[in-house]
Amino acid sequence: MRVLPAASDKDNDVDLGVMRSRLKSLIFVPVAAYGTPGAKVFPCRPPEPPNSPVSFEVANSWLQTCLTEHETCGRGDRTTWPSRVVDVSTSDPDTIRLYKPSPCEQGQYACLSYCWGGPQNVTLTRSSLNRLFSGIPVRELGQTIRDAVEVTRRLGLRYLWVDALCIIQDSDEDKDVELSRMSKIYQQATVTIAAADPVSSEDGFLHRGLNPPPKRRLGGDRLDPFVMPFGADGTVQLYDNPCLSRYFQRFHLNSRAWTLQEMLLSPRVLFYTAEEPLWLCQADRANDGDGDAATRVPYCPRGAETVWPSPYCHETNASEREEWLEILRLAADGGLFWETWEKLVESYTMRDMTFPTDRLRAMQALIDAVQHASGHRCLHGHWEPWLIQLLPWYVLHGVFGGEGSSHRAPTGSPSWSWASVNDSVRFYRLWQNQCVTVLGVRDGDDALKIECLVVAALDLQKLVNTSPEKGNGATYFPDLPKASSRNDGL
Repeated sequence: MRVLPAASDKDNDVDLGVMRSRLKSLIFVPVAAYGTPGAKVFPCRPPEPPNSPVSFEVANSWLQTCLTEHETCGRGDRTTWPSRVVDVSTSDPDTIRLYKPSPCEQGQYACLSYCWGGPQNVTLTRSSLNRLFSGIPVRELGQTIRDAVEVTRRLGLRYLWVDALCIIQDSDEDKDVELSRMSKIYQQATVTIAAADPVSSEDGFLHRGLNPPPKRRLGGDRLDPFVMPFGADGTVQLYDNPCLSRYFQRFHLNSRAWTLQEMLLSPRVLFYTAEEPLWLCQADRANDGDGDAATRVPYCPRGAETVWPSPYCHETNASEREEWLEILRLAADGGLFWETWEKLVESYTMRDMTFPTDRLRAMQALIDAVQHASGHRCLHGHWEPWLIQLLPWYVLHGVFGGEGSSHRAPTGSPSWSWASVNDSVRFYRLWQNQCVTVLGVRDGDDALKIECLVVAALDLQKLVNTSPEKGNGATYFPDLPKASSRNDGL
């Protein structure tokens, strides 16, 4: 619905054109509560507390609809298990225990995506291994993990994967093994529970109460009367349009680099925000199955009533997921995916990271998945067939200097890679189509040598130094760790 506010008495003597210029268009959504006459007319419902029976019922309907009707999302069948999972079975609701599944065992599990926000009460270490396998009280866990245990149980699942409890935190060997399997862990999870707003594992997400953004609900708690088409009197509440860009990217979870691969690799994500639970899967983020994408009511499972329609930064997650699925499709079909990869890297480098050494590790699962689909080699975040196209990048916020620069990160990546800086990067999109074919790459300790075939005539001298002994057929990029120029990233 669209409304123009009425003019006040002060506007009586104002020119009509001036008055119209002062008016603002308001877009809002009428919302009717469950079980009221208005619910028969208006499909949107006000938000329920995330720990309410109605909220869990809606979450379950999202999951079951996806499992039974969305072919592109899969049926939740897995071929491999994580090395360890947390058994949250309700035989003893006050206790959880670590479990090591056998390779041929049947079952489903959920994953948790969340922000640590500092040390946790309980983690898996060499010394706590036996105790966790024996069982520990749920009350000892951080509130976010305790809430994830409750959601897993409410969804009818027995097992939950949490990095803090399933990876031995003081074992580099175990970390390396589990991080190498991260793509499979999230890809084969039945659902990923995303704690979207908590900044630490102590905050929780089920019992924080509803927190609609300012001015989200027009008229406060007022219920506006409305005459139904069938003659009954009903009431509605008006909510500001939830799809405006000011709500995008507001999840705290979206600010962390590690969580990008968790969101993209998961076939289904159940977000718990400060406002409401939200759903995102590979088939349809709205999950209503009816209507045009521009007109349908968001977040309504087939056969279920719609909950309060507020995607907030959901559009950000959906956009990144669409880019990711496009990369996988092109990689599997032998297509050109370097331009879409640039967009994904730009989005990834906007996120925060505690340890600069994790610059590539935090997206290694994405790299592994693309390598598996395409068979291409990835060199420090750059794909070998399109290395020339991916080399022209720059730091978005400021120009980094030489040795000791705050942008330069101890990542182990050479200076020609975007992974060598700890800041947001952008790419110079100089090639909009395939004009340079890479014939071979040699990645040495101090230099990168590329042999390539130039298909289109471009002024490459602005970007690279041509090796005199090889002529124009080979381009030589020296590693310049002490350079002060912005072109150090090339």
